[in-house]
Amino acid sequence: MPQNIASLDVDALYPSIRRDLLHLAVEDALRSSSNHTDTEISAILELITICLENSTVQYRGSWFGSLDGVPTGGTNSGNLANIYVKWILENRILTDPTVASYNMAKNGRKRFLDDIFQEWYGTDAEFEKYKESINKVGIELGFTVKGDCGKTIEFLDVQVSLEPSGYKTRLYIKPTDAKRYLNRKSYHSKHTFRATPFSQFRRAVLISSDSVDRVDAINYMAEKFINSGYKPHELLVAKMKALSLDRRAILNLDEIVNNVPSSTDNDKPATLNFVINQNPRVRHTLTTIIKDRRSDMGGLLGDARVVISEGSHGSAAQLLFAGGSFSETVEERSASQKCWAGGCGACGVVDTGSVLARGIPTVSGRPVALDGALGCGSAGVVYLFVCKHCCGEREAPGFCFGRAVDGLHERVDGHRAHFGTGNFEYGKSALALHVFEGHPDHFSGGLENFHLCMVGSTRPRDLERAGDCFVWNARADALALNGGRPVEWVAACRGTCVCVEGECMGVVGG
Repeated sequence: MPQNIASLDVDALYPSIRRDLLHLAVEDALRSSSNHTDTEISAILELITICLENSTVQYRGSWFGSLDGVPTGGTNSGNLANIYVKWILENRILTDPTVASYNMAKNGRKRFLDDIFQEWYGTDAEFEKYKESINKVGIELGFTVKGDCGKTIEFLDVQVSLEPSGYKTRLYIKPTDAKRYLNRKSYHSKHTFRATPFSQFRRAVLISSDSVDRVDAINYMAEKFINSGYKPHELLVAKMKALSLDRRAILNLDEIVNNVPSSTDNDKPATLNFVINQNPRVRHTLTTIIKDRRSDMGGLLGDARVVISEGSHGSAAQLLFAGGSFSETVEERSASQKCWAGGCGACGVVDTGSVLARGIPTVSGRPVALDGALGCGSAGVVYLFVCKHCCGEREAPGFCFGRAVDGLHERVDGHRAHFGTGNFEYGKSALALHVFEGHPDHFSGGLENFHLCMVGSTRPRDLERAGDCFVWNARADALALNGGRPVEWVAACRGTCVCVEGECMGVVGG
């Protein structure tokens, strides 16, 4: 039984990696752990060099290339860093006589990338000298470490304690963790919201060796999920499902204790996955290349299975890249929506600018301040529909306030669906009924008969109170969408005050 346990963490690994040593590490790994020919190894090394030398970042319109290190978050960065750390430790650090003399560190060493866990058969003072010897050797290599030693340490997301009966583990959450989970109001499929809490609760079950610690960890995370909008009853279902898992079977604890090798399917061919945005032309081109070069790829990849995975929407990084000067348009979008969503009726209707160009709308003499920063994807908003055909008419007012808890585009699509004459459902929408009875010649135009603008946004629980500050009528009522009260347009003096019938009413929103 060791006296203590220790953890080490490499300082700023990715930017500190020396590319000349990385080249040696990768070459050594390929020659010792693969059957690649010299030509293939040279090609792989050249491709890695090209990737690293062309790693760029854009800032304020300028592009910058990295001079050294490996880009954090790069596609191949994790694999390269893993190979590098293993090679540095085994060939430069641990083989150095001053470091190797600390034989109390030879047993029980585990590593994940740049995080190292090990049993320590010495004192705390000896561990500090051990770290100093590593850093003395590694400083010239750009490889230094920090770490702790004791009866309890944190390693990744696990808190490990050394007790007389053996190791005890529990879930460790860093103090810097914001503890913010996927918001329940975000636009994801239902199974995602079921899987997210369960996956986190499952992690607590697998990590925590004590049943009480598992429940405590799950209850703590459940509170944070509630803060992100999740319902207690759906969290309870995920909790009970996680606690019912057979932890020993999942972790193969019986096989580990009895030193029985776990059954793995090592003969299963590897999978090479190409991840692309949903694009028929790119998919067809990539599929054609793979089929035409099947023999060449077979010689390079062996029996690897090639898969093309398409995403419905691009990631934030891809969208930012597409809008940058480094990219070029390869295919015109087929949808008319600015967000490329397809089928949504909000584009062409959200038009706060046109409304403000007329002046500031007032309802019964009360100015309505509009928020041009909100858009069709905003949630928790109070919105205002204004009829284009009767703006300013007192006899046939055409405006309607509303509230949208979820995304505004969903509410817009709901109104749009009632503009069909075939199902005679226009009476279910105040907007459709207004156009049908007040402007029948324009009924086929649907929502294009209106300007849509946003008044403001708030938290869902405060939305009803916010909506009540404005005129609200949830029932379609012929021509008078808001009880007969008209929309008036007034000019804004200097853009900061409201005038009604020539009289200044003061600062907007004041």
